[in-house]
Amino acid sequence: MLASGKLPPDALPGDLAGQDCVLGLEFSGRDTKGRRVMGLVAARSLATTVLADPSFLWEVPAKWTLEEASTIPVVYATAYYSLIVRGKMRPGESLLVHAGAGGLGQAAISIALHMGCTVYTTVGSKEKREFLKKKFPKVPYLGWD
Repeated sequence: MLASGKLPPDALPGDLAGQDCVLGLEFSGRDTKGRRVMGLVAARSLATTVLADPSFLWEVPAKWTLEEASTIPVVYATAYYSLIVRGKMRPGESLLVHAGAGGLGQAAISIALHMGCTVYTTVGSKEKREFLKKKFPKVPYLGWD
């Protein structure tokens, strides 16, 4: 969102807006032991080497490419923080996810379904609807057919 201009740099916390490079909050690659990892840093992960806190570093599942893995940390951290930390979502609750086919939408749906919540979602096209129906068959698609 920063790169596309949808979010201004001064929306970032702390002194990030004043840094030379505010892009690159998530990354994937290999750690010093050769393991495939993905993670989060405050900024500057658009680099060949990053220094990451091990608390924000996860092993990449074997079936994922490193390119796929690099898209996961921010959307899942955002969804978790929004739904669980701030929203205090509990099992059995219902959730409406707008733009469910996007990265954040998919992360929110995954987390909510994992918690045993009922999920409803919106999409912007028939192709996105079909994609979500295949990816999340537990989501009730009332009125879509």
